[in-house]
Amino acid sequence: TYATLNYESWIYNLTEANLTPNNPPRWYKLYDFKTAFNLSSLNPSDFADLIEHMTQDSGLLQDYHRYKKREADPEMAAGCNKKCQLDDICYMTTSWYGGDYHCHHYTAMYNDHQLKH
Repeated sequence: TYATLNYESWIYNLTEANLTPNNPPRWYKLYDFKTAFNLSSLNPSDFADLIEHMTQDSGLLQDYHRYKKREADPEMAAGCNKKCQLDDICYMTTSWYGGDYHCHHYTAMYNDHQLKH
């Protein structure tokens, strides 16, 4: 079916690798998408449910950002504020230039939740 069943991200710590240039980098699995976000599948409806939950749970958005930036030291030091979280929502929901309907939909949900809490 050519459906994506899961997604894994493997990384190594660049700072650590630079400090020990004579040793090969120590690769490790950062995450797999289904486990990290407690999904039964990567079907579009499950992904849409996840994004809706992210609009109400900044911890999920922080996790997404950490994985997206692959725990890079400078990115982790910078953190991810409200604008960053909104940018991440749009990044996840826009698949072509100008296709921003879902971006606007989910950022409105995020902003509505922020106003209520």
